[in-house]
Amino acid sequence: YYSDAELDAEIVTSPVFMMDGQFNAQQFQQVIGTAGFTPLTYRAEVRTDKLFDQMITGIQQSAFITQQEAKRFGGLLSQRRDIAYIQILASDFIDQVEINDDEVAHYYNINLSDFVTDETVDLQYIELSRDELAASYEIDELELQEYFDTNKTGYSTDESRHIAHILIETTADLDAEAARQRAESVYQRIVAGEDFSAAAQEASDDQGSRQNGGDLGFNQRGIFSPDFESIAFSLAVNQVSEPVKTDIGFHLIKVHAIEEAFAPELIDVRGEVEQTYRYAVTEDEFVSKSSRMAEMLFENFSELESVADALGLEVRSTGHLKRDADHSLMSAAGVSEAAFSPDVLLDGNNSDLIEVSDDYHVGLRVTAHNPSKTKSLEEVNLDVTYIVQRQKATRLADLKAQEIVSAIEAGSLAQFVADEHGFDWKLAPAASRFESEVEPSVLAEAFKLPRPDENKESVGSAIFPNGDAVVLRVSEVFSPDEN
Repeated sequence: YYSDAELDAEIVTSPVFMMDGQFNAQQFQQVIGTAGFTPLTYRAEVRTDKLFDQMITGIQQSAFITQQEAKRFGGLLSQRRDIAYIQILASDFIDQVEINDDEVAHYYNINLSDFVTDETVDLQYIELSRDELAASYEIDELELQEYFDTNKTGYSTDESRHIAHILIETTADLDAEAARQRAESVYQRIVAGEDFSAAAQEASDDQGSRQNGGDLGFNQRGIFSPDFESIAFSLAVNQVSEPVKTDIGFHLIKVHAIEEAFAPELIDVRGEVEQTYRYAVTEDEFVSKSSRMAEMLFENFSELESVADALGLEVRSTGHLKRDADHSLMSAAGVSEAAFSPDVLLDGNNSDLIEVSDDYHVGLRVTAHNPSKTKSLEEVNLDVTYIVQRQKATRLADLKAQEIVSAIEAGSLAQFVADEHGFDWKLAPAASRFESEVEPSVLAEAFKLPRPDENKESVGSAIFPNGDAVVLRVSEVFSPDEN
């Protein structure tokens, strides 16, 4: 079984559907649309994959499985059933439910743990961010140009060539002259029109590149031996060299493509240079401010305003935050632990400097502490009333389902019973466990029913987690080994 909640969580936490770390509906639509899915068909596809995973995981985690058991699992997985079902909604029975204050109070008293609030804190905090320091730095154009000129090699690229070769290796059984003659023979074949890649696959002794037609990929100078490299970097595109002698034998070299050397001017790479420069020139300032911030958080332990003023920072505030609040501050490493530590929470001191990362430091204090407490019955009366109503409505839905099952098992026609109670049968002929047109919870219950006897039906009912009931009939079971 794979619930809608699990399916939703799988989708919204998928990185491919996120922008800036958050689920983005437009990104979701674009990605699945490119793959040929609609939201409904994509959800069905994911659900099918997860159900398969559950089945396979269950098999894999078995200590031992025989071939016969494996065949049986496979048969169950691909089994199909003729299914008919009636869904009975608990909400349809709400108006029939009567409850009193004693029932509400009883439910509340035996479920007090369900009505406990989370412990929360209100925080003040200051942030020292290397990103903000770098972004606010006013650039001097002359200094930026000087920085670029000093570091220009870091933004330049040398010439790179896409090279392939055929190696005829010298060995104890093949001396240099014999190797040269063999290389010359292969060269003449290529000159006569034979494909270089095919010749490499047939003749080259370089086992690492042979199957790829001698392909060595793109390479800059300094990778190969001087003898090899001097020829490789003198050839034109698609030109093949005559045999080139190196320490290991003779090579035929071909150049597939050339990427020219690139020595940019500042205007060509300004964005990248400016970002690197901003970080470089603010490094000492960040370190100095971080050290001063740590000292002042301790010295001015009861407030943050003076720390913020001295460092040019802003004091920010939050609302009520629990330990695992979905808030950018509380999700930062070390912040929740510091906020709920005795020194900060109970003694009212500033936190120590929290080094969330190398480039992001935080200091905080608690301005309000809200311990967890049990809400009074008056506060949750409407919620408890609804829960009790829903429970009673669920029991009525279950009784209705059992009544229908009993009537069918007693010999009444299924259609007559449905009509009598004001329901319609929904049909799912030859449905698999992963039928996209039927709710997974219905399929899960239908496949729990026993195989019906010949010319008979298996009938049953079930209650879903949301309180709704279902009546099920299975009239035929199709296994893959049956004609």
